[in-house]
Amino acid sequence: MKMKNIVKLSVIVMFIMLTGNIASAMDVPVYKQGTPSVWAGDQLGTCASTIGTEGCAVTSVEMVFKYYGVQTDPRDLNNWLKGNNGYTNGCWIRWDIAAGRSGGTVQFINQYSYPNPLTTAELNLINSELDSGYPVIAEVRTSSGSQHFVVITGRSGSTYNINDPANGDKSTLNARYGNPSTAIWGIRLYHGSAAPAISILDASISPNVASPGDTLTFVYSINNPGTSNVNNVRLGARIRTYSPQGVWIDNWDNDKIEIIYPGTRNYERNFQVPSTASIGLYDAQWVLVNNADETWYTSWLSSPILTIQAQTGTISVTTNNPSATFTVTGPATYTGSGSSWTRANAPVGTYSITFASISGKNTPSDTSKTLTNGGSITFSGTYTDVGTIVGDLNGDGKVDMDEIFIAIDKFAAGTVDMDYIFAAIDAFAATA
Repeated sequence: MKMKNIVKLSVIVMFIMLTGNIASAMDVPVYKQGTPSVWAGDQLGTCASTIGTEGCAVTSVEMVFKYYGVQTDPRDLNNWLKGNNGYTNGCWIRWDIAAGRSGGTVQFINQYSYPNPLTTAELNLINSELDSGYPVIAEVRTSSGSQHFVVITGRSGSTYNINDPANGDKSTLNARYGNPSTAIWGIRLYHGSAAPAISILDASISPNVASPGDTLTFVYSINNPGTSNVNNVRLGARIRTYSPQGVWIDNWDNDKIEIIYPGTRNYERNFQVPSTASIGLYDAQWVLVNNADETWYTSWLSSPILTIQAQTGTISVTTNNPSATFTVTGPATYTGSGSSWTRANAPVGTYSITFASISGKNTPSDTSKTLTNGGSITFSGTYTDVGTIVGDLNGDGKVDMDEIFIAIDKFAAGTVDMDYIFAAIDAFAATA
C-alpha cells in the first residue's frame, strides 16, 4: 500500500516538472474595442477605420497601461497618440511612442515579429515575461487570416490566458486561436509596476432598519495602499431582497464621485429606498467603480444587513369621559374606549375619528389628521353636559376672557379639542 502511494506521488511530481512553471493570470482589466463601448465609433488615428473595427492594438495597450495604474481609456489613448505622432501610416500604432502616455510609469521594452512556427526560445521569452509578472501583447491571426492583438495575462503550462479586445472578455489563446506556437506571430513588451488595488476593508449602513422612501447612508472603509491619489472613483451602492433573492435595486442618482487618498479612510454616500420596495430583509452591496470606463475596482457584499419595514406611526386619543367609545378609520380601522388610548405601529395615512354618543352629553365632532412615518397624531374629544355653557368654569352662566384663556391652555395641554374652543368662543360672544 505504501509503495502505491509513493508511485502516485512520483507521478504527480513528474507531471509538475514536465508541465513547467505556472504563472496564474494577472488581474489585467478587460476592455472591448467595439460596441457598446463609448469609443467604438471614434476614428482610429487619421484612417477611415474606427477603434471598434481596427482598434485592437490601442485597446490592448490600454489594458496593459491600466494594469500598471495609468488612468486612461482607449479613447483617451487614441487622442493622445494622434497629438503626439503616435501613429504611422495613419493608424499603425507606434508602440514606443505610446509609452509616453504613461508619464514614465510604463517603459517600452521591445517588439518582435516572428516567423511561424515559434521556436522554443521565442516561447521561453513569452514565458519568462509572464513568470516575471509582465503581461504580453501578442499578435495573432483570426480565422480569416486578419492580424489581431490580444493581451496574454498568464499561463498554465502551455495554455495561455488572454484578454481579447474583440469580444471584451477573458479566454485562452489555445481555445480561441489555436496552438500558441503557430497562433502567435509577434509580441510587444512593456514593463511597469502593477498598480496597488484600492479595496473595501469594511462597510456599514445607517440606519439598518428603514421604510420605503427613507434615505440610508452607505459607509465605506476604503484602503488605498499606494502613495498617489486614485481619482474619479464612483461610490456605487445597491440592495436586493434576501429571501427570496431578488434583483439588485440601484440608486444611481446618489452615486458619488470621490478621490481615494492614500491610507484607510471612511467615505459616505446616500441611498434612497424606493417607495415601492417590498417589506423584508435585504442584502446590500458597496461598489467602487472607475467612473471613466465603468470597470469595477472591487465590491463588498453583506447578506442580509438591512430590514425594510412598513411606514408606521402612533395614534393617540384622549377624552374627558371614561365611558367614551370611538372608531378611528383610515389605512387601518381601530376601535377604542376610555379617557386615554394609544395604538403604535399604525400604517401612515389620513385618519378620521368618530365619537359615539353618551346620554346627556354633547358628542365631540368628527375630525381628520394625517399620520407620517415615525410621527404621531392625537385626537381629543370633549363631552359636555347638554344645556350647559361650554367654557363656563365658575358657573355664573357666561364665559369671560379669563375662561377663554383657560380653555386655550387646556387645548394646548391636549385635554380639550378645538370644538371646545369654538364653543367657548361662541358662548363668550353670546354672553358678552
